[in-house]
Amino acid sequence: MKLIAILLSLSLAPWLSIHQPSHKLVIFTGSDWCPNCKQLDKSILNDSVFIKYASDKQIQIEIVDFPQRAIQSDSLKQANAKSAEFFNFNGQFPGIYLLSLKDSSIIKIDYNHESPEAFCKVLAN
Repeated sequence: MKLIAILLSLSLAPWLSIHQPSHKLVIFTGSDWCPNCKQLDKSILNDSVFIKYASDKQIQIEIVDFPQRAIQSDSLKQANAKSAEFFNFNGQFPGIYLLSLKDSSIIKIDYNHESPEAFCKVLAN
């Protein structure tokens, strides 16, 4: 059984290296109370233009949520707090950070209610 697992992992290695994300888009949100966060979710994150762009560019999206009404587990709250500390998040919602997984650079992205196309151009720069 162990040999099968090793062979399987070796055969998948080229596929995994091709399909690993090149960037991670980390979004700090207040999903149930922040109007700008709700707008970002509705007009950008759920738009087909953005979804295609993120898929084509292999951008992994991570949502770090700080809701006021929804209940979160203590472990999730702790993980979110660690993420906020890592990115030096200042509490201005939504907080958007583009992390390059190749060189570990972090770029803060401002959300200004732009169109999905314009938001994708911001990510491309």
